[in-house]
Amino acid sequence: MRVGHMDLRTQHANVTVTVALGALLSASSCVPAEARQRPDDTRIGGVRELARVVFEALHSESADGDSRLSWSNDFFKGADGTVYVPFTLSIDPPKLRTTQATVYVLVVETQAAPDSDGQLPGAPSSSALDELQGPSPPAIAFEAAYFVDLNTLPRDATTAGHRITRAFSVGPGEHDVYVALAESTPASGGAAPDVMLSKQRLSVPDLWDRTLTTSSIVLVDRVEQPDVPLVPDRQVYRDALGTERFVKAADANFRPSDHLNVLFFVYNPGLTAEGLPNVLVDYVFYRREETGEAYVGRSNPQRFNARTMVEFEAAAGQEIMAGHEVSLRSFSEGSYRLYIRITDNTNGSTVVRSVNFNVSGS
Repeated sequence: MRVGHMDLRTQHANVTVTVALGALLSASSCVPAEARQRPDDTRIGGVRELARVVFEALHSESADGDSRLSWSNDFFKGADGTVYVPFTLSIDPPKLRTTQATVYVLVVETQAAPDSDGQLPGAPSSSALDELQGPSPPAIAFEAAYFVDLNTLPRDATTAGHRITRAFSVGPGEHDVYVALAESTPASGGAAPDVMLSKQRLSVPDLWDRTLTTSSIVLVDRVEQPDVPLVPDRQVYRDALGTERFVKAADANFRPSDHLNVLFFVYNPGLTAEGLPNVLVDYVFYRREETGEAYVGRSNPQRFNARTMVEFEAAAGQEIMAGHEVSLRSFSEGSYRLYIRITDNTNGSTVVRSVNFNVSGS
C-alpha cells in the first residue's frame, strides 16, 4: 500500500458547499452532480416537506430515529480550520416504494442546555419582561438536498439495503445532524411518501489545535484501477484521502481470504530543525474474547522521518498519510481489535487509535 504525504490544498475541491434552502431550490448549481437540472415543482415540494419535518423535529426535539435509516461518518482536516465529514446513510429493507428518493440534511450547532433553574445561560431576568425574547434560531452549519436514483447506489451485501455517501464541512464542536429521506415521486395508489427521519449528535474534533492527532481510521475494501469512473459515493473519499483508487469498506466484516487495509492521516506532528517530522506508527493486533483481549501479533512499524519524507513540506499544507495492509489468512474466525500507536519522536507525545474488525466465512 502506497503511503506518504499529500497536499492539503487539493484535498477538498469537490465538497458540496453549504447553502440556504431558498438558494438551493432556486439555483441548479447548488444541486449535487447527479441532479444538475432545475428542480421541478414536485421536487421542490418534496424538499420543502422534508425541511418542514426536520424543523418541526428540531424545535420539538422529537427525532428519535428511524430504524430503517442508519448513519456513520468520519473526520478529516478540512480547509481553514474546518473539519471535513464524509457520511454514509444506510437504508435498510423494506426499501422505498419508488426508485427515486430525496434526502434533506441539516446540520446545526448544538444549542446550550438550560441551567439548573430552567433559564438559558445569559437569558434576561424575569423582572425585565419587556426584554424577554423567544429562543434564538439554531445556527445552521450546513444544509443540502440530494436527489438520488436508488438503482445507481451500492448495496449492502448482508441486508441488501442502499447506501448514500456524501460529505460536509463544519467547525469543531457539538453539532446536531438531522436527516429526512422520502420518495421523490408519489407512490403507487396515491399514498403519501414514507418519510424517514434521523438525528445524530456529533462531537466534531478540533484537528487544527497543534497537538498530535489523527483523522478517522478508514477501512479499505478494495483497490480499483485509476480509470474506473467515480460516482459521488466514491468521490467524497477521494477528496478526503487524495486518491481515487481506494474504496471504503461497507463494514468491518472480512473473510480469511481478504486483506485488512487501513488508511489515515497523522496531523500536527512536531518538526525537526530541518522542518521534517519524526513519527513512528506501530500496529498491534489482539483477539477479542469473553475474558478480555489476547495478543495476536504486531507488524513492522512505519517510520516517517528525514529518511522517508525527504520531499515533505509542512508549510505547503502537506500531511502524513499512514496505512497498513495485512493478509487475514492466518486469522482464525473471530473478533479482533487493531491498536495503532503514533509516537512523535520530536516531543515524545503519543496517541493511540483502535479499530475493530471481524473474520468469518471462507
